[in-house]
Amino acid sequence: MANLVHLRNHIVDWTNRDLRFLNIQKVAEKQMANNTVPSMQSFHCLLFPMPPEFCLKVAKAFAAEVQKQIKYIDFKPAFAEVGYRISGSPPSAPLLPRIGVISHDLGNHPTGHLFTAIPAFWKSEYGMLQLFSLSTSDNSRYFQRLAQGRHSVEMIGSMSFQDAATTINSANIDILVDLDGWMKGRRPEILALRPTPKQAIYLGYPGSTGAEWVDFALVDKIVLPPEFHSQWSEAKAYLPIPYQINDYPSLFSSDNAKDLRKAEEVLSKEHSDIILCNFNQLYKLEPSTLDIWGNILKSCSNCKLWLLSFPVQAEAFVRKQLLSRDIKSSQVIFMPRQDKQIHLHRIPAGNLFLDNMHVNGHTTVTETLWKGVPAITAPGDVMASRVAASLLTALGVPELIARDDLDYEMLAKSLARSKAKVSTLGATVTRLVPQSRLFNIQELTKAWAQHVKMLIETPRSWHSASFAD
Repeated sequence: MANLVHLRNHIVDWTNRDLRFLNIQKVAEKQMANNTVPSMQSFHCLLFPMPPEFCLKVAKAFAAEVQKQIKYIDFKPAFAEVGYRISGSPPSAPLLPRIGVISHDLGNHPTGHLFTAIPAFWKSEYGMLQLFSLSTSDNSRYFQRLAQGRHSVEMIGSMSFQDAATTINSANIDILVDLDGWMKGRRPEILALRPTPKQAIYLGYPGSTGAEWVDFALVDKIVLPPEFHSQWSEAKAYLPIPYQINDYPSLFSSDNAKDLRKAEEVLSKEHSDIILCNFNQLYKLEPSTLDIWGNILKSCSNCKLWLLSFPVQAEAFVRKQLLSRDIKSSQVIFMPRQDKQIHLHRIPAGNLFLDNMHVNGHTTVTETLWKGVPAITAPGDVMASRVAASLLTALGVPELIARDDLDYEMLAKSLARSKAKVSTLGATVTRLVPQSRLFNIQELTKAWAQHVKMLIETPRSWHSASFAD
């Protein structure tokens, strides 16, 4: 049942939506009461409008099952002395950390698009960085960049849990940072074997793992403020805002006027038109968000809404939903998903990005801002709904963070009705991009390395504190 609900949500089939969510929550609660792993995936729980406490309970149920599965694996880690010194350095030289990163998504995946910055801008003075890939190389520019760097990439995806844990343990890693959590391709059994003294979650999974073997969550004070700490089992390690790394300045520095013109032609963009856009997968849509977008479009006759037909099966359902809200079909344009480089070239055809509510744009908002297009958001009460607020704060445009849904709608209408306002805002974003912390990749990498190093000396029993600047 849970997989069917996820599939329908994925294609924006909202028939009996609220009832379906209520039913699968009841089923999952009953399963967990009977000490059975819930049929609802932990990641799907984050996507659905479920209470945060329930999502943590689901994550803990999956973690408990993993503990059962590794119970009889014969693995006894041997931990070396923390840190090392560069050969030839004096005994008084500070110890450098050995930091490991494990993920299935180091290649052509949103996580890989963002994280590739850290290996690329890593300096030897930060310590050793060792990458462990749970997938084979996809020959993408992202994976090739990792493989061509000075950091080795250990391919452990085909190994048994025991062999993979032994490989990591043999590298004398001081702290292992997991980018996957409960995402597709995960292998939490490896981390559950505790191949390293300290372990943390970062970037790829916007929620708690509920796992005893994950000590820390690398976040910031916007995506996970103190009042939401009860939603997480991990100790919160606060990075400076933004917690999210990215590599757009070095990976995507060129423009292509041809791709931009083509997008403008498909949009039938006239001089007076304002193009509202959203480049997230359509499954992130919710009825309440579409209600707001419909109100915005009806209040602005020269506005068009640009969406991606992603997944393609969802387009017909979204069109049907918009039609039921009396939105003219001429005001909505769907474009197919494209290669990242081509997509980035065409983003400037948009004027204003309208963010999703429950699950924000994460990578999509970063790349939209990188191309000079402003975005508005309204942070909610879970991490997935607060990432865009962190990004906008780091860029220096907190005025684009609405207080709530109503404020979001009013702000969007105010901008959509004035080409001058939205153009000025776009110019402001473009001016801020090269000077903002959001795209200061060297500084973000340095801060990440420093804060991860601090965790090595931090007791597992520590609950939360700020290492942020």
